[in-house]
Amino acid sequence: MSEPLLREVHGLLLRRARLRQGKKLEEVAAAAGISMQYLSEIERGRKEPSSEILAAVCRGLGSNVSMLTKAAHRQYLQYLQLRIIDGENTGESTELHGLQSASQQTQITTLLLAA
Repeated sequence: MSEPLLREVHGLLLRRARLRQGKKLEEVAAAAGISMQYLSEIERGRKEPSSEILAAVCRGLGSNVSMLTKAAHRQYLQYLQLRIIDGENTGESTELHGLQSASQQTQITTLLLAA
């Protein structure tokens, strides 16, 4: 089992920022110069955007790639802490493999939204 992909972490962080600001998908997509469908796929962790696209989306959210990178690093550290705690409680590793099951998706989403 493996840790969540960086694109999944970035997507969840971007979606969280957008929702916290009360912005609609179309607003941020227009500000970034990309389609709503593409932004939606980025937020769901299905697309791996270029650094230029990430920067444009971050600007549309009043942020920058540096802040996104710092937040992603923090989320990975929290993920590792959760994995260690869960492993201690159950006696086994609880890595999130590809976020395929509903319980795994819920676990990582809860972790990321709690930060």
